[in-house]
Amino acid sequence: MVEHAVVATDDGRCSRIGSRILRKGGHAVAAAFCLGVVSPASSGIGGGAFMLVRSADGHVQGYDMRETAPSNASRGGLSVGVPGEILGLYEAWKDYGRLPWYILVKPAIAIARYGYEIDRFL
Repeated sequence: MVEHAVVATDDGRCSRIGSRILRKGGHAVAAAFCLGVVSPASSGIGGGAFMLVRSADGHVQGYDMRETAPSNASRGGLSVGVPGEILGLYEAWKDYGRLPWYILVKPAIAIARYGYEIDRFL
């Protein structure tokens, strides 16, 4: 358990979810899943990301979760990238996660299922 935890996102709901999960001994992956729901244009299952994880002992690890091109990619519509964010989040959880995966995704599922107030940007 962590007594003090801070998560900074561009959405207060996701920051609160991330902080709450960190205090339970979890992973900030929960905040990323929340952002995928409330800010789909900037995050989520259809895209990519970068993540830095700093452990309590000071060890830092980076995750490159950017999209990758299919092996037969060429110019045109068939050259779309394969999203990498979910796999990257899963890899980070495998390396550092303590809580079960479903605990991390549960808050985002609840937001998606029960709805939320959108802002003017969305």
